[in-house]
Amino acid sequence: MPRATRARSPVMKWVATLVAVLLAGAWAGTSVVSVVYKPKVGTTYIVGSGLFTIAHEPFMTEELPDLIFPMGWSLSRHSFEMSYRPYMYLNGAGAWEATEIALWPFVVLAVGGALWFWWRDAMLRRRERMGACVQCGYDRVGLAEDAACPECGRVRARIE
Repeated sequence: MPRATRARSPVMKWVATLVAVLLAGAWAGTSVVSVVYKPKVGTTYIVGSGLFTIAHEPFMTEELPDLIFPMGWSLSRHSFEMSYRPYMYLNGAGAWEATEIALWPFVVLAVGGALWFWWRDAMLRRRERMGACVQCGYDRVGLAEDAACPECGRVRARIE
């Protein structure tokens, strides 16, 4: 018996939807709140303003005070802003070199993936309602319920 086409589709559409909602919420949340992690002197990871930033302070040493972010995790609130450009900060100790990755492309991919799973599920359910083969769309009208599809060979199985 051939394997069902939609074996993982119901689960995957909900997983994709959850990922899309979480990413979109995180992206929107970074417009007013920044999450900062500083594991060691000279390196800082920031999620804020719609960006994931890896900042490196080449001139910062253990002897110099940490002027911007303390060591460890911190949370800071800022005015609404979304940035999509590379930048360099200048503090009292020297320049920060920053690499930024915009979060919105990941949100677009996650939402697009979730929409694809929902569309596919709706298409397969529509084919089943119309009496067509769920796999290839062949019109099964006049065929026995348990007969294999003459087009693709799939045995009709009920979609759950």
